[in-house]
Amino acid sequence: MRVGGSSIVDDVVNEVDGDSYEAFYKHPKVNAYIDEVITIDPATAMSSVNMYYHIFLMKRHGEKVFVLEKDVALMLANTDIKGVTGDMLKTPYREQLIVLPQDLDLIELHDPATGVHKLDSVYVSYDDKGEMRLLAVGRPNGSAPADQDDTFAYFRFNFDNRDLKLQVKEHVEHNRNSAEVDLLGGKRNLGVCQRLFDFLMNVLLYITSPEADTYFETWNDVDPSMKKLKSKAKKKAVQRLRRTNHFLKIRVGLNTRLSRESREAYISGKTAAKRTLVMGHWQNYWIGQGRIEKVLKWKQPFWKGVGELSNIPHKL
Repeated sequence: MRVGGSSIVDDVVNEVDGDSYEAFYKHPKVNAYIDEVITIDPATAMSSVNMYYHIFLMKRHGEKVFVLEKDVALMLANTDIKGVTGDMLKTPYREQLIVLPQDLDLIELHDPATGVHKLDSVYVSYDDKGEMRLLAVGRPNGSAPADQDDTFAYFRFNFDNRDLKLQVKEHVEHNRNSAEVDLLGGKRNLGVCQRLFDFLMNVLLYITSPEADTYFETWNDVDPSMKKLKSKAKKKAVQRLRRTNHFLKIRVGLNTRLSRESREAYISGKTAAKRTLVMGHWQNYWIGQGRIEKVLKWKQPFWKGVGELSNIPHKL
């Protein structure tokens, strides 16, 4: 991901008092950057500050990057959040970055100046007051000039204990005339916005579920030659990798597999035989002594009909 000017974050990461957006925004060095850029391009200035705020939180709380594998992303994109309430939604960390599969075009951002951008990743922050901030990052398509900038769409949510899907719908309707919703084709198609938010909520519900298919990388995964190093040499090797912006990822869905025919059916929405896609959904289970503990579990989507397509999922 191309992020210019991130040295601002390095300068202030240990100087800002607290984690709030207001404290970051009001820091003298951040203010000086805004004053410099806003006279040239106000929209770029604010988009950059929003981006740097998320990078600031990443540096404060550790670089937690979830990388979605293609098959689990397809299944979560075909999962309904109906029946899930806002109080069930949480994030694993204060700040995290969710990276989508590079070869999967789930959502597009429509920048009037630079054209269509493919949704690449989403920064997600969630504080103790229940406010969620989402920064969607769109990358130019392959035919775009090499120096073309990313596109950003920024959103804020405050969820209560009502139906989550209803709250997302209300948010999209309320902000239908905003520049961010317009980037997602909002004025032309509010369903695109709804689909993005539904997908992101499903990802968050999934990665916080107790049986999520997640794998935490080690430095040996990044550089297998480190397996042979002793502790002191290994520590130096890790420091060298960190200086070159390497970080450990959390891989989501490594053990989740679809058959080729099923994968193509999810992408196209069509199958050769008469089959119907049964959407995935979330279901509450009451467990423990006296059945007083509520656990949310994912029921995977599947194709139903003549010659059913086979999913080869993990233990969920």
